[in-house]
Amino acid sequence: MRKNVSVPNAVAAALGAALLTTGTGLHAATPLCSSYPNPVYVTGASVAKPLVQALATAVAPLDVSIIYQNPDSCLGLADILANQPSTETGISTLYLNPNGTTTACLMNTSNPQTPDIAVSEVYAGTCGYGADAGTAGLLEVFGPINAMVFAVPGGANPSSARSISAEAAQVVFGFDATTYIVPPWSVPGDIFVREQTSGSQSMVGVAINLPPSEWLNAATGSASPQQESTSAKMTSAIAASTTNTSATIGVLGAENVYSYNATQPTVPLDILPYQQTGQSCGYLPSSTAQAYDEINVRQGRYAIWGPMHVFAHADGSGRPTSPNTPSDVSAVAAVLNYFIATGQTPDAPLYSIGSLSAGVDGGAVGADGGVTVSEADKEAFIAAEATPGYVVPWCAMEVIRTGEMGPEASYQSPEPCQCFYETTVGAALPGSNCTARACPSGNASSCPAGYTACRYGYCEVQ
Repeated sequence: MRKNVSVPNAVAAALGAALLTTGTGLHAATPLCSSYPNPVYVTGASVAKPLVQALATAVAPLDVSIIYQNPDSCLGLADILANQPSTETGISTLYLNPNGTTTACLMNTSNPQTPDIAVSEVYAGTCGYGADAGTAGLLEVFGPINAMVFAVPGGANPSSARSISAEAAQVVFGFDATTYIVPPWSVPGDIFVREQTSGSQSMVGVAINLPPSEWLNAATGSASPQQESTSAKMTSAIAASTTNTSATIGVLGAENVYSYNATQPTVPLDILPYQQTGQSCGYLPSSTAQAYDEINVRQGRYAIWGPMHVFAHADGSGRPTSPNTPSDVSAVAAVLNYFIATGQTPDAPLYSIGSLSAGVDGGAVGADGGVTVSEADKEAFIAAEATPGYVVPWCAMEVIRTGEMGPEASYQSPEPCQCFYETTVGAALPGSNCTARACPSGNASSCPAGYTACRYGYCEVQ
């Protein structure tokens, strides 16, 4: 929900953060976000926090700082399109530390910074903002693959539900559960939703043929207790259910469930197998409920998935720009480079990051055809995408689609990394012999016949 913060209130908040506390000690003032070196302001999907945290760790050696806000996919995209600050109610503004922790920080009070980058789980067209690609004034880079799931309580008191179909989900989330009952989801107060601007919910809506405006209790600004403003709050609401666990259900990104379960193993969430219209059974994203291998996403059996979308300001030639540091966009370009270098076409021209140590690049930032992300850095970022990011890098995908929930087609990355990905997430897939095919990085001479490349220490087919 949009909140137009008045200057006096913002100033009061800033002053309040700096006041001495009563008691024996002092609390440090909340730092300004601009006090961190080369800050890049990222807004958008709350579901993307694990990925953006992985990115913050990757770019830290370049002396780049990630400032992250989480209004949701469509609101973040609206903000960057309008070149306005993200001031939505209830969002967090955080500096993402390279070690995985976060620190609250303050935007400038009289003139808050506007987003450099927006991360969305869905295409711009799904949010209703222009064409799916080439949105006016923005460049778009496809990030790693993200699956959306139906989550229910697990652990000692789990949900009795074993799967959900597209048709059942449409009724559960679009109709009053006291009148239109799909067992076991018969308690309206335990059917949790996000606002209709949520990207994760919008992608699920495309899958189950339920437009954003038709999700019950999802209207922007709804006072419904079933509406959760962020993925973290959705996760907490589902996990907190103890009396109606079988009736409890919500929508999340798979990585939210995986990352939550990694830290809360005694009160985990379960992902329901999902049966898309036309399928004969339901599928989990991964091979088992406890695995993170996303094999059913990677091979096209689990239906609800799509790339993360990374939007940035661009000039008339498609080169990145920054509303906050127009004379030096090298930090923004550095962030984009990681997504390009690990994307669909990793050998595509990258954006020159200039001299970050000097903080200037003469304003000449553009496609230069040079590889500005080293192989070691690419390997580290791919590993971070896999875990703790819990998203699928393009090099591990075997299918591709264009458009939201569009038809799937076979895909082979120019730089495949299936073995490295599966080993990183601890997968032990049937028939896999990745661990037996280790090779010196870059040297395929010891690989079996048919394997022509050694990538990240494993034999690959190209």
